[in-house]
Amino acid sequence: MKRNILSTAQECKYIIEHEISIERITYINSSTRRVDIAGCISGNIPKFEKTLRTLADSSMPKYPRISSTLLDYVEKYDQFPIRYFGRIEAIIECLFSLEGNGTSDHKIFISHSSKDKAIVKDFVNHILMLGIGIESNDIFCTSIEEMNIENGEDIRRHIHKNIIGSECSILLISDNYKASEICQNEMGAVWTNNATVRYYLLPNFTADKIGWLVNPLQAEQITNAVALDKLHKELLELLSLKETGIWSSQREQFLAKHK
Repeated sequence: MKRNILSTAQECKYIIEHEISIERITYINSSTRRVDIAGCISGNIPKFEKTLRTLADSSMPKYPRISSTLLDYVEKYDQFPIRYFGRIEAIIECLFSLEGNGTSDHKIFISHSSKDKAIVKDFVNHILMLGIGIESNDIFCTSIEEMNIENGEDIRRHIHKNIIGSECSILLISDNYKASEICQNEMGAVWTNNATVRYYLLPNFTADKIGWLVNPLQAEQITNAVALDKLHKELLELLSLKETGIWSSQREQFLAKHK
């Protein structure tokens, strides 16, 4: 009989916390002039890989896409341990949240870098709340205080809980986002959730590749009025909202600040 998904995910988390040591080094790649991450992982790696395969096997009937992705990362792990370890962690957290029934009531999850707080806050205020009419308690955005994580909560689990519970995830991509391992892990968790996902490039984004799952051709410029109108229509339908009557003015206020 296959082992329970939740208990196996818990075992994986225990191994990460107590039986594995991770050393990460962030540096500037001299050839690409981009931020890269290197380092080493030591500890009970054979046990960890065996438990990961058990987790993938037990989750295959219920979550075939997540299971296949996990197995793919385990196969690639030996060649690029630091790169794939974070992605594996994201999937473990995703399965843990799914099986633990730890979902939230937030309908929109905003994945972003805290260094882009100014434009993110304007996007939430002008586009989502005032323009489209989404209530603040239906939006999870860590850089806005009233939507943030409360003291004492497990940050990683709380974020993944809100990814799982959302009806739409919006990724706001920038050079800051690209350089953040946390943001890259969020992107992986969002992707495995199978929810509605939209990608937007912030002004001055320069990289030719967003991340390990997405390229710029899949994303819209956040300062593109047509793209914002499309998002407006999609979210009204997805969340069964009525027109606010001030969409155009709020969109133009946002664009005037950031275009």
